[in-house]
Amino acid sequence: MKKILFSLLASILLVALVLPACAAPEEAKTIKIGVIGPMEYIQGEHHWYGAEIGRDTVNAAGGVTVGEEQY
Repeated sequence: MKKILFSLLASILLVALVLPACAAPEEAKTIKIGVIGPMEYIQGEHHWYGAEIGRDTVNAAGGVTVGEEQY
């Protein structure tokens, strides 16, 4: 009984992990960048503002080229 229950739960977990990877790709090609900092404090807020300024600057310049693809 325990073996069947374990197999069932393992199968459900496997499907839950694989299913998001099967989703349709986004139409617009994007590059996601994470910002790590103490977001509860003023330093973290300024990390976020700096990341937004960088994003806006790159997007205004037309994005970035990786290989032969434009993002």
